[in-house]
Amino acid sequence: LPKFDTFPFLNEIYLDGNAFTGSIPSNFLHAFQGTADETVTIGLENNNLSGSIPVSFLKFDSLVLNVIGNNISSFDDRICDDGNIYNWMNGLVELYGCDAILCPVGYYSDSGRQEGEESPCVACDVGTDGMMGATYCASDEPSSEELPILAEFYLALGGPQWDESEGWDAFAEMENAVDLTLPTYQEEDIQACTFTGIKCDDNKKVIEIVLPNNGLEGMVPSSFWDLPFLSNLDLAGNELSLDRDFGFGDIGNAVSLKKVDLSSNDIQSFKGIGRATSLESLVVDDAYFFSALDAEVYQLTGLIELHMRFSGLKDEIPDGLSALENLMTLNLYGNELSGNIPEEIGLMTNLFHVDLSENNFHGSLPAIKELIGLEKFHVHQTGRGGNGITGKLPSFAEQTKLHMLDVNSNMMTGSIPSDFLAGVEDVDQLMEIDIGYNEFVGTIPGSLSRFTNMRLDAVSNKITGLSSDLCSLKGWWDGEVGKVMDDNGDGCDAILCPKGTYNDFGRAQSGANGECKPCSKGNYAGQITCSGVTVETDNFEKKVLDKLFIETGGSSWTKENNWESEGSVCDYDGVTCVGTGDNVNEGVETINLAGFGLTANIPTEIYQLPFLKVVDFSNNVVDLGFDGIGEAEFLEQILINDADLTSVDGISNALKLKKLHISRNSFPEGNIPDELFSIKTLESLAISFNGFEGLISEDIADLTELKEFWAGSNDITGSIPIEMSELNKLTSIVLSANRMSGEIPNELENIPNLQQLHFHGQRDFGGFTGPVPSFSNAAELTDLDLSENSLTGSIPSSFLATVRASKDHAIYAYDKINLSSNQITGTVPADWDDFVGLFVNLADNRISGVPNVLCDDDDEFMDGLVGNLTENKCDAILCPPGTFTSVGRQTAPDAPCKTCPGDSPKEQAPYFGSLECGSISEERTILEKIHGLIFTGASE
Repeated sequence: LPKFDTFPFLNEIYLDGNAFTGSIPSNFLHAFQGTADETVTIGLENNNLSGSIPVSFLKFDSLVLNVIGNNISSFDDRICDDGNIYNWMNGLVELYGCDAILCPVGYYSDSGRQEGEESPCVACDVGTDGMMGATYCASDEPSSEELPILAEFYLALGGPQWDESEGWDAFAEMENAVDLTLPTYQEEDIQACTFTGIKCDDNKKVIEIVLPNNGLEGMVPSSFWDLPFLSNLDLAGNELSLDRDFGFGDIGNAVSLKKVDLSSNDIQSFKGIGRATSLESLVVDDAYFFSALDAEVYQLTGLIELHMRFSGLKDEIPDGLSALENLMTLNLYGNELSGNIPEEIGLMTNLFHVDLSENNFHGSLPAIKELIGLEKFHVHQTGRGGNGITGKLPSFAEQTKLHMLDVNSNMMTGSIPSDFLAGVEDVDQLMEIDIGYNEFVGTIPGSLSRFTNMRLDAVSNKITGLSSDLCSLKGWWDGEVGKVMDDNGDGCDAILCPKGTYNDFGRAQSGANGECKPCSKGNYAGQITCSGVTVETDNFEKKVLDKLFIETGGSSWTKENNWESEGSVCDYDGVTCVGTGDNVNEGVETINLAGFGLTANIPTEIYQLPFLKVVDFSNNVVDLGFDGIGEAEFLEQILINDADLTSVDGISNALKLKKLHISRNSFPEGNIPDELFSIKTLESLAISFNGFEGLISEDIADLTELKEFWAGSNDITGSIPIEMSELNKLTSIVLSANRMSGEIPNELENIPNLQQLHFHGQRDFGGFTGPVPSFSNAAELTDLDLSENSLTGSIPSSFLATVRASKDHAIYAYDKINLSSNQITGTVPADWDDFVGLFVNLADNRISGVPNVLCDDDDEFMDGLVGNLTENKCDAILCPPGTFTSVGRQTAPDAPCKTCPGDSPKEQAPYFGSLECGSISEERTILEKIHGLIFTGASE
């Protein structure tokens, strides 16, 4: 706590609700020179201060000292004996002594001090853990103290929008947690222990909150960590931050917290985690650290489990890891950690599960002889470049319980030790051992024959054979050894294809085409291609997809899939291939993983897939970079809507890209990226709901192949660029719900193939103004929406003249026209009778007439409603003056237009197509006139 000892006139300090530590300095406010009757106010509530109240405070004649919610253990003895502090606490000290400042150790009150005769400090049978100012006894905090914390938590994190909120919705109508003091809520007897996701102990204290994937969004209030008995917390899969620095906030205040899962939230810093010393399990998968592992984590010496998968960890693991001496599970899978695996791991004797896979480690494995309880050890590099782990394979002879080992896809060398796995005691348990894709030599030792149930993957090494003792082990590989066994009882092909043979899996499988095939270049056992294991391009496409699976959290994908099966990549869910020959792991043409639950970043190696045409990563929490996209020679479509895309840098290097749909992503504020207008091959561009600002660049004219341009629901401003009319292949333009203005260019009617035009709902300055365009030359425009703008004048008689004159029934018989909520006047053109079928919305304008000719025999008008009505047929187009409906027309035979109340209904609804009744006021008329003058440039 700062001393503030140089400010002679500072008499008010409010530092409540922070995290100050240590004692209050003895020279606090030392320079204060106030008058004798001047009150000094010091607010230090709810910090982490300790020690005693210093005697130097006796210099203050009148003091209001708020220090509840700290760890203050005493007053200096001279303070409470001093007769000159009767003015402290606004005179309450004269009545109640030092109890008016803090209840003594072993006593409590609801406010932590005595504020009146009705609120004395009461003795606690079980004490207050040596703390003054207690608001509850050490093991008896009333649950009512937890309710305000839970209410603030609910309100701060968008509680009414949670997916599941039973019980919590008792707070839904509150403005803030203080409302709990209102009689309405006092009478409800809200019971937190019944809330969704909450578990209480026998004393009705909240000990567990489990709300994963529940739609929580926002910053967790610091008060949340004051729940004194909370021991288990799971908030994974929401959109939360813990403080403004995107660190761990005040988690250290949760004194009972043992287990926490904050995966897939917005955590970017380790700041504050070191204070959570009570933690035993910390799970923060899919975070956004993008930095080195901070040694602050090593302060959590009680940790038993540390999980940080796909969390952006970089660089070398810092020294000091062995301080986590109680750690049993260490999982750092899927980061960018580099350097050597720390030798310290070999000293952490409680470890039983270690997963350091899919990082950038190199060097040899550390000595792990001391880890006799190790059960699972993973350091595979399936989806990574570089050499990975080198050196020889340890024997793991000291590990008595090891049953899962995976060092796949490294560069380990030497032979398999003869005492490999010799210490494992349970020989009948399932043994999952993967040493494939390394540089091992020699033979598979016969000592492994003591295991009855093993999946041994040793393919794609330089192994020359295996002991015949293994060939009769029918239980290996889930019984496959027994299934492929020949008449002589030899099933070794199911472990490794012998020298001189190969297949796509490196071992035989039962069923059609599962045998090992003869191969003149088969120099090693377990070859997956005839060319051998040394060729870099072998099964390249499979490696790319394996990397995609690993780096996007494949094992946690939410949609059921078969990507972890032994099948070929062309059989993977979401993948289609073009036939290229015998290799079933080649020819990937389409990757459609929309809604599979991918996270993190899509590896750019996908652009190296030689036949790739289409990718769809929509509805996932993923980003996609475009470095290397120029290598994708045949790539035509990229769909990544409703995702986490942040940039399109590099996308202009795409060679044949025709379709780019990137709506609803996480782009930073700014204009539509100029680089998009450099993709000359584009035919379809969708960029809606991205918050793009500014003008549409005139460079859009460079997209000469463009057919579809969808950019609705952004913040685009300005007018429609005239250059857009030069795009002769355009069929669809959607710019709805932006902030555009100006007149709609008449030149748009010259786009020969235009079928859909949506400009409705501009949000600033009334939107588009000027007359209604005629679109008389637009020969195929059948879907037009200009509603919710400020178009004026009458509908031109030439409106859609070419469409009406068309002899193509598909064009003139199914038109949809929406001109509602503008300022259009006059009558509906009688020439619209040329349409065979028409659905038009003209409500909420100033239309003065609907010709009867439109309502005679037009069975297909308004989805056939005009033909179905036996009377008042025109009401299906617009309600007549004096009547209304919520949409301005009759929508069904039994839903007629309603007459306005009163003696003069036509004064209440003077125009056709009224949405409500009520005379147009003089003020509104004046305002609309002002609006018209502004946007027509008039000077009167």
